[in-house]
Amino acid sequence: MNLKQLQQVSLAVKSLTDAEPFYTDTLGLELVDDFGSFFIVRSGSTDLMITEGDQPNSVIYFEPEDGIDAAFADIECSGAEIVEAPHCIAKDWKGVDVWLAFFKDPSGNLLALKSHVPNAK
Repeated sequence: MNLKQLQQVSLAVKSLTDAEPFYTDTLGLELVDDFGSFFIVRSGSTDLMITEGDQPNSVIYFEPEDGIDAAFADIECSGAEIVEAPHCIAKDWKGVDVWLAFFKDPSGNLLALKSHVPNAK
């Protein structure tokens, strides 16, 4: 089996009221629909379903359009809790350098920016 792409991720948050402006305004994701008990935002072709609850979750990685430094600066200015500033985790991995930065949403979910920077050889 070959999986084509990630289509949807579900994430539990403590407060939908706090989460919606964070994901739409701060992160700039498109609000697809608000069902009252949950909402869906879109990043590229991947939907993120945000529900309210205390379920365990995973890290969600976003690829910034304008580079990791610019996106990180915007997130930092928003007041989001910063966990790790942008840093290179892999040099020359398949011709790119892999950069990550970590931050939290208002419910404490760990989120990340991930950027593949062409390796200048």
